[in-house]
Amino acid sequence: MMTPRLRRIGSLVVVSAVAVAAVLTTFGASIAPVHAADNASAPWTVSVTPNTALTDGQLVSINLQTTTDHRIYEANAQICRLGVDYAPSDGERPATDFSAGDLNCPAVPISSSADVQTGDENTYIGAVEPGGETFSMYVGSGVVEWPASSSGRTQRLACDSENPCALVVEVYGSTAPGVARWIPYVQTLNYRVDDPVAGCGGPATGILNTAGAERTTDVWINWTLDQCHLPGAQAGAASRASFSGEGDAMDGYSSGALDLAYSAVGYEPEPKLGLGTRSEPLAARASSAVPLGLNATVVAVGNGRQGPNNRKIPFSDVKLTIDMVAHMFSGGASDFNDYSLSDFLDLNPQFRTVSVFLPAAIQVGAFAPADASSWFLTSFMKANRPELWKVPDTNKFGPERGLTRNAEIAFGLASPSFNGAVDMFTGNSVLVKTLRSQNTNAYGGIWYLTDLATAKRLGLSVASIENANGDFVSPTAASMTAAVATMTKTDDGRLMPDPTATVAKDAVQPYPLTFVDYAIAPTSKLVDSTCKGRTASQALLSTWLNYAVADGQGKLPDGYVPLPEDLKASATDAIAKVGSVTPDCFIEGDAPGTPEPPDSAGANSSGGVGRGGQRASTGAPANGETPVGGGTNRASDVASAEVPEFMSRSAASTAAALGGLVVVFGLLTTMALATTGRMPSLASIRSRFGGTR
Repeated sequence: MMTPRLRRIGSLVVVSAVAVAAVLTTFGASIAPVHAADNASAPWTVSVTPNTALTDGQLVSINLQTTTDHRIYEANAQICRLGVDYAPSDGERPATDFSAGDLNCPAVPISSSADVQTGDENTYIGAVEPGGETFSMYVGSGVVEWPASSSGRTQRLACDSENPCALVVEVYGSTAPGVARWIPYVQTLNYRVDDPVAGCGGPATGILNTAGAERTTDVWINWTLDQCHLPGAQAGAASRASFSGEGDAMDGYSSGALDLAYSAVGYEPEPKLGLGTRSEPLAARASSAVPLGLNATVVAVGNGRQGPNNRKIPFSDVKLTIDMVAHMFSGGASDFNDYSLSDFLDLNPQFRTVSVFLPAAIQVGAFAPADASSWFLTSFMKANRPELWKVPDTNKFGPERGLTRNAEIAFGLASPSFNGAVDMFTGNSVLVKTLRSQNTNAYGGIWYLTDLATAKRLGLSVASIENANGDFVSPTAASMTAAVATMTKTDDGRLMPDPTATVAKDAVQPYPLTFVDYAIAPTSKLVDSTCKGRTASQALLSTWLNYAVADGQGKLPDGYVPLPEDLKASATDAIAKVGSVTPDCFIEGDAPGTPEPPDSAGANSSGGVGRGGQRASTGAPANGETPVGGGTNRASDVASAEVPEFMSRSAASTAAALGGLVVVFGLLTTMALATTGRMPSLASIRSRFGGTR
């Protein structure tokens, strides 16, 4: 017989279970599909890539392949609810369960970075050709609510790391002679954790403070989430990261605010990164450069041209001579049109019916702050076309007309300036907004100087560049690997592109703007402000670097090429030098905790990371002192940081703490702002680039 006490306990259990269910519903907990659609019943094949570890605003490709017996006439796709048995349709449109704004599929995007719907009507011929027909869609991560058109009741859809969603592709095609049907294909979309530190259960003891250029964001996220889950790995994430820019990262590293910086140029003498400013100079820190992967500077073009049925399709197989690149970036669209347009159209006839430079906020775009791609392209131009690498001699450029241009690490600080030639901005989000704001009938090119990994992520078409031999070379794994042998070695062991390098005609032609991204790490042991050794941090640094050049090579994002064997060997030698020097003042022991980087070291101090336009400064400590042994900032200038405990709890555990939901929501809001880059940093480069977009 159950006693009153046991009955009360049983009642509490029931109430708790109901509360847990309510909170899980509130937070949009994942519900397992009750009946997935039968994707194998169609006489054609549909594939969606990528479909795992997705991020907000990621571009996915939808490929259709069929035979002449089963022609495809049209395809439509949108993000919908998972777990629905989407029905085929014999009518003119898909079944009502696919209707936007009704029970399963929202009529508004899941986030500001996502598309609501996409489609393709150019499938009749393309889908039967080798490789099939491919169209694209930006998928988002977030939560959206809408009133169902059939009932008026509020519907809710969450797409995130806890809640996979469905990309439903409705394909209309011939299933038998004289018979056409709409058949749904359902692809489950799985999203990765937005905050890698939280995804690892919080920060590891001695967590490292790191920073780099925006292009290395996905590298750090992929590696963080993979490394911490390997067998025998430390508990928690190995590092925090801020991606405010290559110049800020090197300055923060020199000041001691950072334990590691990601850069392709490091302490290269000419760009002079990491040396601060005239008013606040910094000294280079004794370092070892560990190669992480191959990337490439590219000239990419977005938007598109008119295809069949007036559908906008991307440009393809674009070619640029060295002269064309020189005119494009030295003088902008007008100079290019005056001197290169005719030759360009002969090489790229697909542009004959559209504007080579679409009248938009960005025509020829580039980062304003310091970035390796700016340095490598301008160095290439100065070496190969010095007679063209000049400010156009026209009234448009005022007193700078006719001046010789230099190799520049930052377009926004160049002298002579690029005002009137290059549209400058501080983050990729500006370019993305420009691309997505174009109407469906706005055909033409939007050009951008960037790196291959970024171009791939943004869905841009990459141009083949003429090399010194006169060959057009695109950045592929083969051409980028071949470029390593043509690079020159610096005094500190880094490899830098040789802009004039050539190889025999019968050899694999190297892509001339290939570069190596490095982890710049201190040769001195990590210490705190009292010169006491940060043993846990030092061990993490070794673990992180060894992972990066081993297992991490298999987790590089699209656009990066793994290190060739000779670079792997040099990476091992470089890692051996990290922490090999003991400061004279060194005190044995382990400093308690790891300093939080100053607020100016990045809005992502908790480990979250935002994209596009986030700017942060990792300057010297407030008191202007450089820590002994190149360690961290003074303890008085930094604070210990821990990811809130709720970040590592299960949903059920969080639900049990119903009384603290108000606090939780407040913390979540703060963390979300930092993670998405919407929380403004105390430091800004507006003072440097006030005239840029």
